[in-house]
Amino acid sequence: MLSLQEVITDIEESKKKRDAAGMMSDINKDIYKKMTDGHFEAVLTGIGDEKCLIPEEVFPFYLYRGQNEEFIPCVPSLYRGKATEPDIFLNRMRLVEFKHLLDSYPIVDGFFKKNHFVVDVEGLAQHYGLKTSVLDLTRNLDIAIFFAVCKYNSNTDSYEYFNDNEPHTGIIYVFDPIFDNEPIPNNDTDIYNGNIRPIGLQPFRRPAAQKGFSVHIKKGNSIKCYIYKFTFTCKDSKRYYDMFDQGNRLWIKDELVDKAKAISIEKDFSFKTFNEAYFHFKPKGFSKKKLMKQLKEDGIIFGSRATQVRFSLEEKENIITRWNKSSGKEFADSIVRKPSFDHEGVDKYGAFKGIKNRKDFRNLHMISFGYNLLLIASPDKPIDSEWVNYMNTPAPKKNSKEHGEMVPAHCTNLFGKTYLTEEDWKIK
Repeated sequence: MLSLQEVITDIEESKKKRDAAGMMSDINKDIYKKMTDGHFEAVLTGIGDEKCLIPEEVFPFYLYRGQNEEFIPCVPSLYRGKATEPDIFLNRMRLVEFKHLLDSYPIVDGFFKKNHFVVDVEGLAQHYGLKTSVLDLTRNLDIAIFFAVCKYNSNTDSYEYFNDNEPHTGIIYVFDPIFDNEPIPNNDTDIYNGNIRPIGLQPFRRPAAQKGFSVHIKKGNSIKCYIYKFTFTCKDSKRYYDMFDQGNRLWIKDELVDKAKAISIEKDFSFKTFNEAYFHFKPKGFSKKKLMKQLKEDGIIFGSRATQVRFSLEEKENIITRWNKSSGKEFADSIVRKPSFDHEGVDKYGAFKGIKNRKDFRNLHMISFGYNLLLIASPDKPIDSEWVNYMNTPAPKKNSKEHGEMVPAHCTNLFGKTYLTEEDWKIK
């Protein structure tokens, strides 16, 4: 079995193989980290003006997931423990309640919706302890290693390092985003618009701190990616524990924690919540009457006066005051965009000619081009990794018609630039 350092070395060497332009020198990496750390790029999703806020990085080669041990199969919490359809629906009702909680948070309407930024309800729910159909991923290898070498204590809702002076084993999963949790590249949809999606910057900071992405998995499926099984020492565990301030930099405690926890164990729902969940997540083989009967037998209560977890008027006023005073500007200053334009090449002096189609934002389609170039540079798997497909599910059928796309010459800013004004972020 590999050591932790050997895994890190293998992944770094695999990334270098994809660096066809030779830009991943140590000096360049330090510059890129300094220029991008803590920034999130606003990227058009392809739905009108809607934008997702993706952790900015110049070389986004892989996504990662760290675990203390290997679970076979590796599935989202929604499906674990032989969950029945009523069990799954119960947690879907909790997700609906969580959405309404987010809607009561003034930053959602006052900033995110105002600026057409995506609020990833299920991604946030996953990060705050609800059972969902997604698994957390991260763009940062060190963050994945933290979750592989430090253990969660449910009693204290915090992470601890191993200190028993014994050797331990951990798991790192490596996802190639262009594969989209499948065994072959997915060219039928833009990157980050299928099974794998960015969570990124959200109204609450925990996903942003973890440079969060998610992989959405349907019932009966599991992850399809590369795996490293490795050994680590208690010294390794302590080093990563301290690297992230005893886990506090990643496992942020904020005003959402207690409210999300209350929803995660809720058993009292309104008929409105039931109907909304049934509309969006109708379980196979269950009419409304049959489903409600089963849920009542399982101890679930329905009524028009069901408890609703929301932000109070006083909480909202305090949140807006704090936002307008300081946190709003800090939040807005972490959001950047990368303008671009098409061109017809360069002249003999090295200047662009035929500049056209100027764009203020990149879109997911443009990012897909970059990932395809990385794959062309090196289609090989990460060095010494193994492929896993726990459920042995086949790749989905693709359109067999061969097609290509002419990609125009274009230029994009290497680093993003802030662009939001006080009018954009201030809540009136």
